[in-house]
Amino acid sequence: MLIERAYADAGLDHGGQPFHILRHTYGSWMRRYADLDERGLTDTGVWRDPKPARRYTHTIVSESAMKADLLPLKVGKPTRGKSVEKKTAS
Repeated sequence: MLIERAYADAGLDHGGQPFHILRHTYGSWMRRYADLDERGLTDTGVWRDPKPARRYTHTIVSESAMKADLLPLKVGKPTRGKSVEKKTAS
């Protein structure tokens, strides 16, 4: 099967469900990049009812969630700072 070979060539483990994984990718991408709502996803013919297509509404990233893109990609060695802990006498 062509899909099996594509996963193997990419070094991916599909867990025996390549079609299922691709369907979720399709739904997520159509929602996120094509800006389709539940009805739009249903109109593609992949889903018969808007209810199952509703699960892809989470793929629209909120403005607050986009703040994660501001985090550093690589964390280096921690800087040495002054300790705020009190030393106890021994």
